[in-house]
Amino acid sequence: MFSKNKKMIKQIIQKIRDQRLLHYATSGSSAFAIEYSSFLILFYHYHITAVIANTVSFVLGFTTSFILNRLWVFGQKEQTKQVLHQISLYLVIAFINLAITDIAIHFLVNAHVPAFIAKIILVIIVACWNFIIFKKIIFTHRNLSAGQDST
Repeated sequence: MFSKNKKMIKQIIQKIRDQRLLHYATSGSSAFAIEYSSFLILFYHYHITAVIANTVSFVLGFTTSFILNRLWVFGQKEQTKQVLHQISLYLVIAFINLAITDIAIHFLVNAHVPAFIAKIILVIIVACWNFIIFKKIIFTHRNLSAGQDST
C-alpha cells in the first residue's frame, strides 16, 4: 500500500515538473520572439551594430522573461520584499548573460557567422542554463517559507 502511494506521489511530482518545463518553454518562446524580432529589426533594418542590437533586444527579451517566469512558470505572485530580491538576482544574471552574449556575438559576426544564426545559437545556450538558475536560485520558495524548495 505504501509503495503504491509513493509511486502515485512521484507521478504527481513529475507531472508538475513537466508542466513547469512546458510553461518555461512557452514563456521562453515568447521572450525569444520579442528578443529575436527586435534584434533582426535593429540589425538589418536600422543597421545598428550587432552588439548594440543584441544589448537592446536582450533587455527586451529578459524583461519579458522575468515577468512570465515569475508569474506563470514559477507561480510567485507575492508582493513582498522577495520581489526586490528576485529582481536583484535576475539583474545579476542578466548582466552576466548580456556580457557573455555581447562578447560572443561580436566574435561570431566577425568570424562571418550570419548575425541571425549567431543570435539563435546564443539564445539557446542562455535559455538552457537560465532554467536551472531560475529554478534553483531565483524563483525558489526556500526564501519564502523556511527551507522548502519549489520543486
